[in-house]
Amino acid sequence: MNRFSARARLGMLLIGLAVSLTALRPAAAQQNRIALLIGNAAYADAPLKNPAKDARDMADVLRQLGFEVSVVTDADRRQIIDAIRAFGQRMTGSSVALFYYSGHGLQYRGQNYLMPLNAQIQSETDIEFEMVDVDRLLAEMDAANRRGVNLVI
Repeated sequence: MNRFSARARLGMLLIGLAVSLTALRPAAAQQNRIALLIGNAAYADAPLKNPAKDARDMADVLRQLGFEVSVVTDADRRQIIDAIRAFGQRMTGSSVALFYYSGHGLQYRGQNYLMPLNAQIQSETDIEFEMVDVDRLLAEMDAANRRGVNLVI
């Protein structure tokens, strides 16, 4: 049996393809690759088996490919937001910025959300206040104002 979940294998394949494409760029542009990996598994009501392990496995692969990697596991809302902010600050000057998320999420009214461990959704109106909008991540990528490759998995 393969030690990686199907989701992790797919992520690694996508990363491999993306990194291969960036290999066509000049060597100087490849020197600063960064990644933020979030794996949330320990949800109180609906725990998952693989996300934290998948994030750590992906981190090992990315480090071998020359990425500077930050891994956050079993994070609450504040920890996810802080990690995304720090990732945005590190993005300046990078040739590749990769974000990987494994855990519960949802789409509501056309918006995608990451579910922190402490989210308490009682009704639809709670989603925006309890979850983390993926647009927050995309705004950080946009604010970095760089010409590198952005990957969101």
